[in-house]
Amino acid sequence: MAKQSRQKVVTHQSLDPIDQNIAAISAAAFRDAFRNALAVQGRALVVEDGWLVERFASGEVTRIREVPPRVAIASTSLTLTWDAV
Repeated sequence: MAKQSRQKVVTHQSLDPIDQNIAAISAAAFRDAFRNALAVQGRALVVEDGWLVERFASGEVTRIREVPPRVAIASTSLTLTWDAV
């Protein structure tokens, strides 16, 4: 049996409720990963105030290098394609 491909256009309005949950879940995941890295390895890399820094469990912070500013990307729709089984 041949696989069929379907497309669905998803707007930002339909993703807004999902986006709000994703932001909270991802923030918690990054916070947990940071704490885990400090506990297991004794250090973690993070970006703070435009700098890549290494934070140590002891509280010491080492600046590694400057990071370019983020670039915002605007989009009005998203096309999702998946193979039907």
